[in-house]
Amino acid sequence: MGYFEEFKCKKCGYNFEARLGTGFFHSEVKKEITNAALKGTLGKKFQKFFKENPDAHISFENVVAKCTECGKYATIRKVTTESPIFSRTYYTSKEGVQTVVKKYLVVKYPNKCEHCGGTMKFVDAEEHLICPDCKIEMEAVRFGMWD
Repeated sequence: MGYFEEFKCKKCGYNFEARLGTGFFHSEVKKEITNAALKGTLGKKFQKFFKENPDAHISFENVVAKCTECGKYATIRKVTTESPIFSRTYYTSKEGVQTVVKKYLVVKYPNKCEHCGGTMKFVDAEEHLICPDCKIEMEAVRFGMWD
């Protein structure tokens, strides 16, 4: 289940609503992602990965992204794929600890800023969002759930 969060600047009023997480339409979105990958819409690296790993695990979530040009925020889809080829398990003798090292291919949809056409970059979940106009921290309020 996903959730809605509003980010608002108390000084100038700039705000945006984010639709974050995942919902019940996960299987439909997986098909959409796979089809886009195989067509090459998500780039050659992703297309090659899916042709070589048709049963790859796909996970995705809606996350906040920031435009590298104008600094405005938007919700975009972050896609992660995993294949056994990319995962390795190592065993160490020290206290019988098992270490799993996984390599992921992470690709975002080719999102462009709706305001200026700039490139969108993922924002770390713990990062406080800064108003692109006033340069002060924005207030975040969670206000609902979505499926």
